[in-house]
Amino acid sequence: MLCVTVGVPPPRPPRAEPRRVRVEYEVEEQEGRWLLDEEDIPLHDAVIQLLELVLQAFAEREARSALITSNLGCRWDPADARVGVDPDVLLVEPMPPEGEKTTTLRVWEPGHAPPRVAVEIVSEQSGRKDYVEGPARYARLGAHELWIFDPLLVGPSDTGGPFVLQVWRRNEQGAMAREHAGAGPARSEELGAWLVVTDGGTRLRLADDPLGERLWLTKAEAASRQAAAEARRAEAEARRAAAEAERADERQRLLDAAEAEIARLRSELARRGSLHTRRRLPGERSRGSRRSCPGDGRARVSTGAGGPGTSAGHLAHSRSRGSRRGA
Repeated sequence: MLCVTVGVPPPRPPRAEPRRVRVEYEVEEQEGRWLLDEEDIPLHDAVIQLLELVLQAFAEREARSALITSNLGCRWDPADARVGVDPDVLLVEPMPPEGEKTTTLRVWEPGHAPPRVAVEIVSEQSGRKDYVEGPARYARLGAHELWIFDPLLVGPSDTGGPFVLQVWRRNEQGAMAREHAGAGPARSEELGAWLVVTDGGTRLRLADDPLGERLWLTKAEAASRQAAAEARRAEAEARRAAAEAERADERQRLLDAAEAEIARLRSELARRGSLHTRRRLPGERSRGSRRSCPGDGRARVSTGAGGPGTSAGHLAHSRSRGSRRGA
């Protein structure tokens, strides 16, 4: 028989709190190591954000399957994926297979179409790149249309500029041809809209007309405008209802006054009729009233000098007899 004895280990002591160690070290600063590629300024970001929102609202309104985003790397060389361009704003249609999860656009891959529209917002650091290199890069990418917006007019002058707005369009030969260079408005054939500069030259927007009276709105702007229109309609309806209630009150006041006047007139007529009835009760005779004498057809006077029952003819006959006697 085999017996096995198993020892029970003693309980472990409670674990102590982990010790904290402070480390200090120095790093040698290397020239050019921490340089920013491009300085972002609030105006640059605001222009990009507004254009994105306007284009997203357009795609939703038109039920377009499109990707609208910013600073997406766009590649055209499968042999060297580092070569490309990253537009400030772009519209790709149809939507790539990855949808909004697209991290880069490789135009040689299935479903990765070149941008229909690419936008560059010029800054002090990107002027020459956007003015000179931009059209060539986007031609190589296969973009259909390129908008270059320079709100601060910091682009190079040796290219004929600076220009507030440029529109480049891909021609039949595959090259980017400049269709507009100036203050705007300019036509976007890709979107069938007008590019207009607003807000004192600091914003680039789309509109249905060259004057910018029918701007394309963001979803928030459209909702705000709809809410304002509904508020105006509700206010107008409230005014109409108040006016109708006032007219109804006036009609009721006039009706009440008319009914009160009718009631007063009826009461007056009833009062006068009652007085007349009391004065002319059936069988009632006033003093000096005449009555017929039965049988002779002559009228008799109820009171007078001859006394009751004396007729006028009898009085006349008596007077005649008295006059003859005196003769």
